[in-house]
Amino acid sequence: MSDLNSVRIGKQIVDMTDPAAVAAALRRVQLQIVAGDKRETVRIDGEEVTFTRANSEQLERLIKFYEDRASKVSGKRRRFAMGLRY
Repeated sequence: MSDLNSVRIGKQIVDMTDPAAVAAALRRVQLQIVAGDKRETVRIDGEEVTFTRANSEQLERLIKFYEDRASKVSGKRRRFAMGLRY
């Protein structure tokens, strides 16, 4: 893992070329916030974002983005419930 591809998420350094690892690290951050930590800082591409309970929806969208990327890379598709229209 080169320094250009690495990102610090919480206390962990993650390889940005592995979207599944990024999503897993972000899930850990989300769990820490929900469990009571007041904030968590993520550094990606030289930018720093601090997530708190107030912007947990942004964190959820970021996690979904990386989970979708991971499923595309692995060739597995996420399953969605089918709805019926009348």
